[in-house]
Amino acid sequence: MEYDNVEKLLNKRQEIINELASLSYSSEEFKEVVRDINLLELNKKAVNLISKNRLELRNKMNSIAKGKAARKSYDSNFYESIKKFSKKV
Repeated sequence: MEYDNVEKLLNKRQEIINELASLSYSSEEFKEVVRDINLLELNKKAVNLISKNRLELRNKMNSIAKGKAARKSYDSNFYESIKKFSKKV
C-alpha cells in the first residue's frame, strides 16, 4: 500500500502550512502563495491516496469476513454430519 506516500504528502503539506503560518501574510497574499505552490493540489493528492487506501482496506476486510463466514459454515456443516453419523452407528 501507499501509506508512506500519504504520510509524506501530509507531512510536506503540514511543513508548508507551518512555514506560511510563521510568516506574516495578509489573507490575500496567503491565498496567492497557496495557489503558487500548489498546496491545494498536494492536498487533493493526499485525500485521493487516503480514499484509495481506505477502499483497499475495506475490500480486504470484506474478503476476510467472507472467508470467516464460509469457514464457519463449512465447519458447522461438517460437525453436523459427524453428529448424524455418530447417532446412526
